[in-house]
Parts: sequence; structure tokens; C-alpha cells
Amino acid sequence: MDIKDRLKLGLNVVIKKKPYIAGVCSSLTCKDCSVEDTFDLEQNKEILPFVSTCFPAIGSLPDNRIKNAFIDLLKQKTDGKTIFLICGASSTGKDTLASLVKENLYYRDEKTEFSYCKKYTTRDRRANEGFDEYSKKLEPSGNYIYCKTLEEMKSYKIDLEYTLYGCHYGLSKEDLSSSEPSKHHLACIYGKLENIANVKQEIFEKYNRIPFSILIKAPIEALNHRINGRHTMSKSEKSDRVKEMERQSRFIESKGQEFEANFDLVINNGNNERLSKNAHLMTKFIHGSTQWANQSLQQTANPFS
Repeated sequence: MDIKDRLKLGLNVVIKKKPYIAGVCSSLTCKDCSVEDTFDLEQNKEILPFVSTCFPAIGSLPDNRIKNAFIDLLKQKTDGKTIFLICGASSTGKDTLASLVKENLYYRDEKTEFSYCKKYTTRDRRANEGFDEYSKKLEPSGNYIYCKTLEEMKSYKIDLEYTLYGCHYGLSKEDLSSSEPSKHHLACIYGKLENIANVKQEIFEKYNRIPFSILIKAPIEALNHRINGRHTMSKSEKSDRVKEMERQSRFIESKGQEFEANFDLVINNGNNERLSKNAHLMTKFIHGSTQWANQSLQQTANPFS
């Protein structure tokens, strides 16, 4: 989806409730508008989480005053800190693509390398998750903390909790709020994609991070085959995942482009698409976004920039 079309779709929902925001949409999509008459920056901070992730793809505008004002606000708010929320139904390839992207950046020795946000869960550990060196360095699940009960999970400092497939998940408050250079850019698998707009808003407001989001899709038939082919799952878990996968896939399809406008990158990862090509697309996006944040928004020196 073209960046200008995405801005129009995403901001249209807000514009319906607050017409004065139409000026923002007009200016960012290169339409005529009066900056003074239709745009009050302080009133529009609520759309910063959405607009902020579009800036790496927005070039020069006829009037750059609005863009520059937004950049100044983002610089003060985030200091260039980011998080990449990788979303998709079960078996779309979220963990596989994230691991390949991490490997690409790791072996290229990119200074924009990201860290996985620590994640707590009540689901069972699978195979060698978190045990071997590959998992620890490159896999999202290599950074999971496995809890036997919900009570144990809640004993840690967690936020952005959700329930999926009968299991509970939560992200580390410590990582989200960290100002350490190694935590400047975070990434995580976030399974509850339906409320992604609210999650991004919350991350931006509470943790001062620019919330980029990636949606990975694949046909239901392909996902059904992948889930049933997993040898690390019980029959009941496979059944639960198939049902939830079908529900999420139909939700995405029914909402169409207006829902997809909440995501900064949408990847089709069906059986007919090359995994290496999709990994390259995702690597390019994350590298470009972190590089932009480092160069345009950081106020303090960072060894990763």
C-alpha cells in the first residue's frame, strides 16, 4: 500500500471523530491546506503514534513545517527509541522471519541491530527454545521466560498482557522502559493483533517508543497444513490453534485495507512466496527504520547509531 494511501486510510478514522485533524492528513499527503487555520500541533499529539511510523517513508513535502514540527516532538518524546511488533495468525512465519532478520543484521554487524523484548508466558517450552546458542541469539522464543502458572507470571513486572490459545503472555516492563543502548531498538512477537492500534498508542504514551508494526499473512489452507504438521504440539493444541488462526485470518480479511493501514509493513508469506525474499523485505524495513530513528531523532549519543 502506498504510504500516502495508508496515511489517508489510517487518519480517516480519527478525522471522522475530530474534523480538525483533516489538516494534518492533507498536509502529509501533499494536499493544499492552511497550516495556521487547520493545524494545532498540541491538539494533535494523539495521532503521533500512528504518524510517527510513516515518517521514514515520507519524502520532502511542499510545506515541511508540519513534518519538522512532528520530528521535533518525536525527538523530545522518544529520543529515537523504537519497538517492532511482529503480528500474524499462528504459523504465518513470525518467529522464522524474525530469526532470519536478526541473523541478517547480526552477521552483517549492523549497528542498528535490535534486541528482543523479554516476554513472559504460561505456555510450555518447545524443543530447545532458549537452550542452544542459535535460539538464545536469534529466536524470539529464546528470550521467553516460561512460567508454570498465571500467578507466577504476574509476580514479574509485566505489561501489555494478552491471552491466546489458552495461554497468557506479557512483555517486560523493564525492557520497555529501559534507556540502555542495547535496548534502544526492541522487537517482539505480539499475538493479539485485533487491538494493535490501542497497543501502539499505549506503548508510545507509557514507554516513549515509536511503535512500528508488521503484519505477516498467509492463506488459511497453508496455515492449517503448517499447524497440523508441527510435531511439538499435542492434538488439542493444534485444534485450538487452527480455530484461532481461522478466526484471526477471517478478521483480517473482513476488515480489509482499513485494518492493514495500522501496520507499517504487510508481508504475504504463503507457500508460493520465497522465505528469503520476505526476510530481505523485513530486514530492509527494520534496518531502514532504526537507521532513520538514530539519525533523525536521537538527542543523546548512542554506540548503536
